Amino acid sequence: MTVVGKALTTAFYGKGPRYSYFIGGSTGGRQGFTEAQRYPEDYDGIFSGCPSVNWARMVPGSLWAQAVMQEANHHVSKAKLDAATTGAIAAGDAADGVTDGVIDGPIRARWDPPVLVGMSVGAETFTDADAAVLRQILDGARSRDGQRLWHGYTRGTNLSAVAGTEGTPLTGKPFGIAFE
Repeated sequence: MTVVGKALTTAFYGKGPRYSYFIGGSTGGRQGFTEAQRYPEDYDGIFSGCPSVNWARMVPGSLWAQAVMQEANHHVSKAKLDAATTGAIAAGDAADGVTDGVIDGPIRARWDPPVLVGMSVGAETFTDADAAVLRQILDGARSRDGQRLWHGYTRGTNLSAVAGTEGTPLTGKPFGIAFE
């Protein structure tokens, strides 16, 4: 890609690029690391954002929310997942002195799902079972004996994206990358 791209640039403009930069995220971030290690002379700068480097743990971790809901036989609706995300952001937002919809220090945020129990979410009511499932999802993937398999989620994470559900009755909607 790099060699061909530079050759095309030279052919089209009559001279090579003055500077070359690589930018990528996820698999592109991993590719950026590989490029830097194998061909460091190819680019003047490489930005590798969110490189997916530990697939053996990331993929099972991405299925954790679905496993929790399946094990508990309790799927949490999108409306409740969105309410939990909104609640966590509202609780942690102003900690930095600015109310802007962003939790400045999400690792330090201590919002806990049980604060929503009894709250109306559309036509539904947030239950103890919802809170228990969300607390376990936020904690992150663990083995049956409690050993951590993958990190938990910070407060403010879009729970609909990591713990998707759909249909009537509710069923899980896993993050698609786990099946690729």
